[in-house]
Amino acid sequence: MLDWIITTACLTGVYSSLIERHWLDIRHVKIPLMDIPSSFNGLTIALFSDIHLGFFYQPKHLSHLIDRIHQLDPDVVCFTGDLLNNHTSLKVL
Repeated sequence: MLDWIITTACLTGVYSSLIERHWLDIRHVKIPLMDIPSSFNGLTIALFSDIHLGFFYQPKHLSHLIDRIHQLDPDVVCFTGDLLNNHTSLKVL
């Protein structure tokens, strides 16, 4: 049983440090809304979240994300949270 727990913990660490931190999921979703002005037709919004800057994901890694957002050419960009991951002493700017 202990071997299973150790193996699971190690695989979780490998997955989160080597795979998930490079995972960028882009979805194109059309949201039908009624009763809004026609000037909003075709409005595009880029929403991103869960950056979790910290030990595995450093501010220097943000350039790829920023490039992808620019390529989408959105009208509005929204960030919805989880910027830092425990290391509040990071210099983001």
